[in-house]
Amino acid sequence: MHRGVVYMLLAGLLFSIVNALVKFLHYIPVSQIVFFRSLITLIVAFIYLWLKKMKDPQFKILGNNKKMLLARGLFGVTALYLLFLSIKHLPLATATTLQYTSPLFTILIASGWHKEKASPVIWLLLLMAFTGIMLLKGFDNRVSTFYLITGLISAFISGLAYNVIKGLGKEDPVTIVMYFPLVGIPVMIVPAIIEWQAPGLTGWLLLLSIGILTFVAQYYMTLALLSDKAWVIVPFKFAGVIYAIIIGILFFKEYLPFFSLLGIALIVLSLILINYYRNNFVEKN
Repeated sequence: MHRGVVYMLLAGLLFSIVNALVKFLHYIPVSQIVFFRSLITLIVAFIYLWLKKMKDPQFKILGNNKKMLLARGLFGVTALYLLFLSIKHLPLATATTLQYTSPLFTILIASGWHKEKASPVIWLLLLMAFTGIMLLKGFDNRVSTFYLITGLISAFISGLAYNVIKGLGKEDPVTIVMYFPLVGIPVMIVPAIIEWQAPGLTGWLLLLSIGILTFVAQYYMTLALLSDKAWVIVPFKFAGVIYAIIIGILFFKEYLPFFSLLGIALIVLSLILINYYRNNFVEKN
């Protein structure tokens, strides 16, 4: 099997496990989970960047475009907080699928921000995806409008973050990642203290696992994207939805109605087709 495909499948599995761990920690406030995830990410990222600076004294650990990096960090923390909130209150597969709609918002935002024009085919596929979202809401009583919107706002803010990253091409990827905890720790420390719940030994182990597995998942996803063309690799990212469906059934007894599964299928198919179309027709023109 293609090495990049293996990396992407592994990254998707790790991200799905992280989301499941968040759901297991239903008694821990989201602010507390995001705070400890940020703390672990900061430690790992800083060690990596410090070692890089030891080899290259000219390297700037905090990067060059600090305003844009801070903006990316703020968008990332906000999106993650809302994602974890939706995971706690929606079926795991539904929350995961909503987060995967971020490329839709990336396209919509880029059309206005970066003046990137979307073709009629893209708009048709976007309509197909949003039809899938409506099916998710309309045929599953567990999906409240509030948390559906919460998941979509998380995806929208992720779209903002991805558009910021487009302007940070000269920054080290780990520097970009590090700004997430640099923003997340000061933003989340006060609500984490106010809402504090003692995790217990199992809770501490799960929080530690969330931080470590997230960093490893991001590493493998980066390797996957660097290994080949995006249209070859990215479709396998959506295996995460399949993982989420299986984990939801096995561990949380979350059986999805037919039309919810149809909605998920429409969303995933539209995203795969958008990625293929943009990389094989738009990029070559």
